[in-house]
Amino acid sequence: MNNQAFLDELRSRSDIYDVVSESVSLKKNGANWQGLCPFHAEKTPSFNVNPSRQIFHCFGCGEGGDVFKFLMKRDGINFREAVEALASRYGMEVPAARRENTEVREILLAINEEAETFYRRRLKDDKAASEYLEKRGIGHDAIAAFGIGSAPEDWRALLAHLQARKFRPEHLVASGLVVRGKNGNLYDGFRNRLIFPIKNIHGKTVAFGGRALGDGTPKYLNSPETPVYSKSETLFALNMAKDEIKKRGFALITEGYIDALSCHMHGFKNAVATLGTALTPGHTRLLRRFTERVVLVFDGDEAGRRAARKGLRVLLAGELDPRVLVLPDNLDPDDFLRSRGAEAFSALIADAQPMVDFILTGSAGTGTATNGAASANSALISAGEAVSIIAEIPNAIMRGRELKKLSGRLGINESFLMEELEKASGKAAKQVSRRTDAAGAEAAAAKARPEAQKAAHRSERLLVATAIEDGTRIKTMLGALTGNEFTDVQLRDFFVRLGAFMGAGNRWSAEGFMANLPDGPARSALTALLAKPDFDAEESERVFTESLDQVRRRGSLTTQKTLRSRIDAGDREAMALFLEKQRKLKARRDS
Repeated sequence: MNNQAFLDELRSRSDIYDVVSESVSLKKNGANWQGLCPFHAEKTPSFNVNPSRQIFHCFGCGEGGDVFKFLMKRDGINFREAVEALASRYGMEVPAARRENTEVREILLAINEEAETFYRRRLKDDKAASEYLEKRGIGHDAIAAFGIGSAPEDWRALLAHLQARKFRPEHLVASGLVVRGKNGNLYDGFRNRLIFPIKNIHGKTVAFGGRALGDGTPKYLNSPETPVYSKSETLFALNMAKDEIKKRGFALITEGYIDALSCHMHGFKNAVATLGTALTPGHTRLLRRFTERVVLVFDGDEAGRRAARKGLRVLLAGELDPRVLVLPDNLDPDDFLRSRGAEAFSALIADAQPMVDFILTGSAGTGTATNGAASANSALISAGEAVSIIAEIPNAIMRGRELKKLSGRLGINESFLMEELEKASGKAAKQVSRRTDAAGAEAAAAKARPEAQKAAHRSERLLVATAIEDGTRIKTMLGALTGNEFTDVQLRDFFVRLGAFMGAGNRWSAEGFMANLPDGPARSALTALLAKPDFDAEESERVFTESLDQVRRRGSLTTQKTLRSRIDAGDREAMALFLEKQRKLKARRDS
């Protein structure tokens, strides 16, 4: 059985009701089971489980997905771990390739655990390490909580210790703790260093970070990537911070493990750190399991500002809501906390800047302009940078929100900023622009006509809800519409992803489509639609046909109005589109 066949079989054997009901009290409500959502605080049940479709959806917070997603969200685990948990639960044997990988992973984790014990015991006899920790104000409680240890100068001390415990040489090398030299000899990778264990979200030691105690280089050294460790998908101290992140509603991200450790020591236990790499999409996926809000805590020097700019791009592209805390006087977080205290740091967190403010304030704060014209030019350059960041945000709602903020700060009409967005993103942004313009026009009209908006959204929801019951209907809908007809931004995004899925030659299945969706509005829209009760066959077909006609006609009218407005404004492209439509209409009439 190949991996996909195994996953399909595991999905079919799994009962989402049984899995969910272990942690959520459910009561029957029509075709669904309903209870209080485990992912947000609520008093009235809005969390639904649909056993026939094997999905869950919360109409309060929007979380939704299949049984794999529920376990990942509830237990804070990744997809592989969710698969292994379900396979064990339902008595299925994981395919050989997966099983062999699991066995190697277990051996490497055992090696890391033994190495951590070795380093921790070694610390009490290491005078240089103890003096360094005392100098940095790192006390016994923090040393114990973070498992800090030290590696001796001896080239083979850890190697001898691990060999005595019968670990095989190939596994020691694979762990990254032992290095094979050019002559084939083995030796320790960490020597004369303060050691910080790096753990996954379950508290398993997957790697180590070492700070040189003498003149050794580099100053900071991390384990290489291994089958149990990827620096682009691991955050230092997340295992300790995840509950506090949920409690406080946001995560603090620092650039180094000593900075994160210092935050924890001063009461900011929602702090994590990257591990010798810039923020990555893997980090954003990890953070989204626990929060949508992030505060970047970077040094106040120019290098820190550059890192913050890069981090903002990644976090916004990952549909997180980031803020930036730039420390004064070129201090790092540890220096600031030890010199100015937790209260001052807390005040800075409260004043952390959103992306637009950070980019624009940065231009004013670091520029050398001596006159108004130069200052204005600097602001325009920063505005261009902000627009380029906004262009990379995949979520249309977030894109519109950030563009509105930028417009407000600059006092520039959104339409002019949209032109810059098109330049930043090319043809793809033009399509986004037109969709956003259409949605904006509809939203403005809806303020005067709330009932019209409700009717539009209702017909769009009914159309998609009945379409996803049948692959033939989906093809009919995709062939009849472009996506611009949708006034509901989530459904428009859903339509685009649906077109890409079917265009790739996939046969329709809600489970298959869901497996291809990232966390976000499209997945939430799908699970919300699937959680609604079914129509009977005859009623479903009638609702689909009527809704498709309504959405198509409304979209056609909106397009005509938009074209007329553009033509009146002297838009030659709009005139060409209008003439082409007229030509096609005449051709149909003459045929």
